[in-house]
Amino acid sequence: MGEYFIYRPDVQKRVMLGGLIVFIVAIGFGIRRHYVYLAYNFNGRVDSIRYDSDKGDAIIIINRKEYILDDAWSYSLNNKIFINKGDSIIKFKDSTKVKLIRKNGITIIQ
Repeated sequence: MGEYFIYRPDVQKRVMLGGLIVFIVAIGFGIRRHYVYLAYNFNGRVDSIRYDSDKGDAIIIINRKEYILDDAWSYSLNNKIFINKGDSIIKFKDSTKVKLIRKNGITIIQ
C-alpha cells in the first residue's frame, strides 16, 4: 500500500508513450492548419464576420465561402474589432500576406 503506482516503470512507459503520441498529433494538426491557410485564395468584400468563441479566430465569409483567419486578424492591440463587414480583403495562394482595404479606402497590409 505504501508504493505509488505512478512510479512503476511500466506505467511510466505507457504515460510517456501516450504523451508522445498526443504531442506528434498536435504538431501534425498545426502543420495541416498552416497549409490550409496557405491554400486560401480570396479577393472581395467581407459579407459577414463572426468570431470563434474557443480560439478567438475570425471567420469571414467572402462570396459565399467561409475562411478562418488566425487570431492576429481578429482583434487589434486595444481589443477593438479589426475586420468589419464591407471591408475588402485580398489573399493570394501560397502567401501569408493579407491586404485589408477599409470602406474609407485606407489600406492595411499584414
